[in-house]
Amino acid sequence: SADKYKRRRKIDRYDDLCMMPADNGQPVVFFGGKDYVSLFCSLTERINGQRHVYYNSANAPDAPGCLLTRFNTTTRTNWHYECAKAFIEGEIGI
Repeated sequence: SADKYKRRRKIDRYDDLCMMPADNGQPVVFFGGKDYVSLFCSLTERINGQRHVYYNSANAPDAPGCLLTRFNTTTRTNWHYECAKAFIEGEIGI
């Protein structure tokens, strides 16, 4: 129910994320659904730091070059909010 300009679809252009410098060596972390993992991979393929993907499904997503970590929770919808909160609070890490 967000305003139209706040919504993103898989087919949209994500040029704002392409502003990350490729050579800073800092890790990049992804919290999101499996439908967006390939988009994350393509947007960060030139990053020379570690790329971490948290996922919740029983099977690990296809994320070449990324470190995969399963986030165990019984939450099925919006589980990534719980995961990001646990990350921020230091309960999980990279």
